[in-house]
This record gives sequence, structure tokens and C-alpha cells, in this order.
Amino acid sequence: MPAAVTLKDEQGALTIRNHDHPVLQYNYATVYPPAGVDTVFRRSGFIHPAWSPAGKVLTGIHPKDHYHHFGIWNPWTDTEFEGKTVDFWNIAKKTGTVRFVHFISRTQGAVWGGFKTLQAHVVLGATEKDALDEVWDIRAYNGKGMQVWDFVSVLSCGTTSPITLKHYRYGGGFGFRGHPDWNNKNSAVLTSAGKTRRNADSTYMRWFKVAGTSGEGKAGMLVLVAPDNFNFPQPIRVWPEKDLGGQVFINISPTKDRPWTLSYGNEYTQKYRVVTFDGDISAEEAEALWNDYAHPPEVTVSAE
Repeated sequence: MPAAVTLKDEQGALTIRNHDHPVLQYNYATVYPPAGVDTVFRRSGFIHPAWSPAGKVLTGIHPKDHYHHFGIWNPWTDTEFEGKTVDFWNIAKKTGTVRFVHFISRTQGAVWGGFKTLQAHVVLGATEKDALDEVWDIRAYNGKGMQVWDFVSVLSCGTTSPITLKHYRYGGGFGFRGHPDWNNKNSAVLTSAGKTRRNADSTYMRWFKVAGTSGEGKAGMLVLVAPDNFNFPQPIRVWPEKDLGGQVFINISPTKDRPWTLSYGNEYTQKYRVVTFDGDISAEEAEALWNDYAHPPEVTVSAE
């Protein structure tokens, strides 16, 4: 059977395609900011664009207000490593960054396709050190209508030293910067707790939904949180609608209300499912999709 979900590798980016429609692009080569902007705002190892099923772009990178935002990405902000505070999110501080290391696997198939990649949270300085390793396992599924793909992050210490992801209001988890056309007039956010951009920040949720209208039309993304993730239901950081003209930034931040220490020799997995759509979907549809993800059918096989 021919592959329905395929990969296209060109110019330092790997694109997953479903029936030749683009799903997401993983940038493994270093991407530099616009001309004239400090090159400190360069990075590899992030997703942009992510597309709706009809090909509408959902993400943005290097916005003028926050050049360190990269589509879908998840560096940790306030961390403690070997007695030092390291910020892998605010790369202009030059204390840390995240880099693509290498692909572990790349898969095309009739049912699903995707890749596994190793990324490193690197401490900068006279001598660089890999403080935190992260494996992304990204899988997109064959289907029509809404597009479904899984985002799994597996964290482990880069040395024998532990790293503490400190209690902080944003960072890590799952970060999303919306399309640059989206604002407080043409986009909306909703969480499983019924919260919107007016009151979602610092609340807890099983899923969030964002939809907005660009020059390409209306489309959006639903992000489902696995119930076995750390600190579930997870806290969320959402820019209020009055901030920066209503630009959309959302961050699932597991350490928003508590620290998380990672120890050598262990793996720590965070799992999310992304569903993209054209137009919009209802809260009831979002809840049903979360239930399908969180409580999949169980099959028992007996010898009788």
C-alpha cells in the first residue's frame, strides 16, 4: 500500500504531508531573524508553519514584539543547573538555547508518518554544556477532514547533574505563537474549563482551542493534554486580549505553580495531541476529541 503520510526534506526543513497536503514543518537547520535584527535570535528545532487541513498557516515566528517566539516550541525559562540559573527561552540573555542534534528516525506510511529527533538544551558560555536532552516524537495520521498529529516530548538529563525546572509563569510544555494576522477582533481562545482570553491565564485545563481569521480565511488548532502528564490538568499561560493588540500567544506551562526536578537516569514524558481544522469547532466537539484521546478503547484477547 503506498504511503499516505509522507516526508519532504529540503533546505534544512522536514515537512510532513498527508495526501500531499502539508501538515507541519520541522526546522532542523538554524533559522535566522529578519535582516537587521540581532542574530542572537536564531534557533533550530521548532515547528513552523503548522497548517490547517486546507493549507491555512496557523503559526508565526520572529514577531517584532517577541523575536524569540518560534511557532510551536518549548524551551524552559527559569532553570537551575549546577548552581546556575539558566534561561533557555529568552535567548537574548545568552545563558542558554535549544538546538537540533540529529534525527533518530523518519517514517512514512499508509496509517501515519513522522519523525523522532534529539534536541539539546545547551548552557552557553566559555564552555558549552548540554544540560537537558529532549526527544520529540511527532506523528501525523492519515485522514480527511480535521488533521490529527501527536507531539510527544521525552526529557532526560544531559549530564549526571540534575536540572530543576523552577516555579515560573511560563516556559516548557507546549508553546504556541499564532498567525501574525490574528488579533482580539478576529480570533478567540477557549479552554476545557470554559475560560477565554479574558480569564484563562493561570487556570488549569485538559485542552485549549484557538481559532482566527487571516487573509487565507478562518482556521484553528485544538491541543489535547494527556492525563498522565506532569501536573495534570496543566496550567496555561494566555496573553490577555488587550495585550499587544490581541496577538495570540499560548503556553501550556507545567511548572507555572510548582518546580519540577529532573534526575539523571530517568525519562520524563509529556504528551499532547494536536487537531487542526478549518472554520471552527464547538466545545462539545473538543471535549469528545479529548475523551477519545485520553480514554482510548481497550481490547481484550482471550483463548476461548
